[in-house]
Amino acid sequence: MADTARERRHYFRIEDKVHLRVKPLSEEEFATLMKRGLAADDEAGGVTAQLRTLTQQMGNTLLNIRKSHTDIAQYLQLLDEKV
Repeated sequence: MADTARERRHYFRIEDKVHLRVKPLSEEEFATLMKRGLAADDEAGGVTAQLRTLTQQMGNTLLNIRKSHTDIAQYLQLLDEKV
């Protein structure tokens, strides 16, 4: 019975409702939204490039850690992939 109680804590169901309104866009509204979207993508790309650079810089340190502490190195690599 205790195992069943533990299992229940790991799984749950969310039941919710969503209200949605649909409205056709004019060409001008669409163009404005596209420009905003492209600007947001540029900002996200900059962050991605910074993270990639940091990962490269951390590579040698991670290799040194892996030589003496494989578990810690594996954990750090998983954290990096999560980010």
